Amino acid sequence: MDERSIVIVDRAGRAAAFDAQSGQTLWYLGTPIVRVFDAAVRDGLVLLTGEQPTVTPGGATLGLSPGLMVLDARTGRQFQRIADLPAPVRWAVLTDTRQIVAGMQSGLISYDAVSARINWEVSLPDLTESASAWVFGKRGYVIGNDRSPWLIDLDRAQ
Repeated sequence: MDERSIVIVDRAGRAAAFDAQSGQTLWYLGTPIVRVFDAAVRDGLVLLTGEQPTVTPGGATLGLSPGLMVLDARTGRQFQRIADLPAPVRWAVLTDTRQIVAGMQSGLISYDAVSARINWEVSLPDLTESASAWVFGKRGYVIGNDRSPWLIDLDRAQ
């Protein structure tokens, strides 16, 4: 939920959005993320993380691979779909600068939500099984493997 939209997503990747003031249905759709692990809504964007089918050029499904997807919260239009992730995603958050910060089995990674460009990566053994994170301005608070908090500067990944 953000200031204008309420978005609900089920674990199978079906999503719907509603206007926060009128309750009117804005859109509903099935997404290519068929196993949703986490979802976030911020500043007009919807972020879905989980697994998506891996298909051959002939259309045969080989299995599932990690994926991220960004939608417009008001229209449901796809902004980005990132399929070549280095590891499965445990959690993901959106920042107010349209940055995706994701916790993966390989550490942390940040993408630009609009261009899908990698901003930075952090591979620390203490963050390979991080549980979750919260974003406040340019700071991210990550819960590490041993449940201790880590403070991350989101601009420089320090």
